[in-house]
Amino acid sequence: MSVATVEGARVIHALPGRIRVHFPGWSGHGQWKVERRVRGLPGVRYVEANGLTGNVLIRFDPAASDEQTLLAAVADAAKDTETLLEDGPFPPVLEETVEGTVRRARVAVRGIDRDPQMARFVVNHLRRLFGVHAWASPLTGRVMIEYDDSRVGLNELLAYVRQVELPELPGEDRPAHPLDPAPLVQSASRTAAAGLGLAVLAVWRWAGGPVAPGRIKAAATAAGVITLLNGFPSLRNGLRRLLGRHVADVFFSIAGVVTLTLARSPLGLAITGAEALVLLTEVAARRAAWARYEEHLEGAGAAEPGAVIRLEAGECAPLTARVIEGVGTATGRDGLPLRIVPGSEVLAGARLFAGPFVVQLTGGEAFLPGPRPGNLAPSLLGRYLKVLGPLSLGYAALSLVLTRSPARAFTALLLVNPRVALVGLEAANLYAAARVLRGGVTVVETRPERVVQLPDVLLLDRPRVLTDGLEVAGVMPPEGSLDATEIMALASGVSAGAGSPWGNAFPRVGSETATDGSFNGLWAKARVMGEDYTLGPPEDPPEVPGAFALQYRGGYLLALCRGEYGEQPLVLQRYA
Repeated sequence: MSVATVEGARVIHALPGRIRVHFPGWSGHGQWKVERRVRGLPGVRYVEANGLTGNVLIRFDPAASDEQTLLAAVADAAKDTETLLEDGPFPPVLEETVEGTVRRARVAVRGIDRDPQMARFVVNHLRRLFGVHAWASPLTGRVMIEYDDSRVGLNELLAYVRQVELPELPGEDRPAHPLDPAPLVQSASRTAAAGLGLAVLAVWRWAGGPVAPGRIKAAATAAGVITLLNGFPSLRNGLRRLLGRHVADVFFSIAGVVTLTLARSPLGLAITGAEALVLLTEVAARRAAWARYEEHLEGAGAAEPGAVIRLEAGECAPLTARVIEGVGTATGRDGLPLRIVPGSEVLAGARLFAGPFVVQLTGGEAFLPGPRPGNLAPSLLGRYLKVLGPLSLGYAALSLVLTRSPARAFTALLLVNPRVALVGLEAANLYAAARVLRGGVTVVETRPERVVQLPDVLLLDRPRVLTDGLEVAGVMPPEGSLDATEIMALASGVSAGAGSPWGNAFPRVGSETATDGSFNGLWAKARVMGEDYTLGPPEDPPEVPGAFALQYRGGYLLALCRGEYGEQPLVLQRYA
């Protein structure tokens, strides 16, 4: 087969329907633009460009295209991208499943967690421009993209996301996904390595293996060096930034296990194994809690701005929403009911009653984290680590001066260093997370530097945070009318007949059934035992005795009305 060339570009490997093109003059810029240009040609099924090697892999239908046409398209696309500069690395991706040509990838998009409209913008444009399926998760700051790699490449999607995401804030990091396998792999490998090391030592001693003091001493020295590298926060953090957090932890843990095994130190291996086991149990519990949370969300509407969803009575609005259909009430920020009709705005977290409702999620306003008014007060552990680091180095230097023995100085540095404090800190953080997980809390933990802590101050936005609906606090029947029990029975029937617009505030009393029930956002109407009743807030509040008003102040006044009896005020009080 002849090798085709076009102005420096040439086919370096060819099969029927598959060619690999090399363009030596291509700088590698605009990789995704090359893929997009070639993918738009007739008959092209798959394109993968590699800016490092200057190669482009193309799979195509031989009946719809030919090598010469594709080669010319690659050369033109590479030339057009010569002046482009890369804006930085692509957003990180966690690919989960691959089913034929359909792939699923989670992409971290900067700004989704601080601008709800960002999720709507990215998802809508991905669907419109590339014909993919996309869902946003403001909780994790990621977008799930389902795409066909024969129609669009992942690099093209990532390049678009990189162009539209919000600028990086000082100190901002990209969140990881709760099901990121890296922590699980790290903890499992560390635990398995420690267990294998202990098993090797057990077999060694049982078999009476030879003892080589020189080799044991060298291995102990190497284990001490690894301990010191992980013992000083500045060194450990620098290595994590250089190699990556999980890669650095796995590398030094495995190296530590190997050196401890060669040094024949069962105590060191036991401590390493216990530390890794604690991490493994916490990671497994966290992943299980998140899996239960995602299972709970299966079948629910997408909680992203712009989505139109249906909410039944008793459900909460996931985001700020505008009501399209449905009449009822919603829990206000003060814990009292608010009238909900088509066109009303429902705040995020409000519980809806009556209905059902069709709402369009609008999200909230974007926010920008403000600067701290002052520096955080250093913790006791922070001050300890800051002081102990220089002290340990000074202690080792003093030992070297007094003993003139580098071995003694090295031993002194091993005995006095921050490693123990760091191990205790990580164990305490893991135990705190495990404790709240056992309490039923779902720990997202998408940012490793943010740990579960006991708050010093708890700020409550509004009283609604502490409420769980309404309850009837008191009944004031006018003189000569029905007694309180009869009024409660009638009010309960009217409320049930109208769809319970105040939730479970009225307990079921008596056996009266209501018919022809309706609710207009303020008043509930129903027919009970052949008579019409209305229940709702009175337009002109009746005179209430001072003692009654003082006892139930801050509540929500309802009046049960029937022409014969006049108004029968009821007081509803919120409760936590």
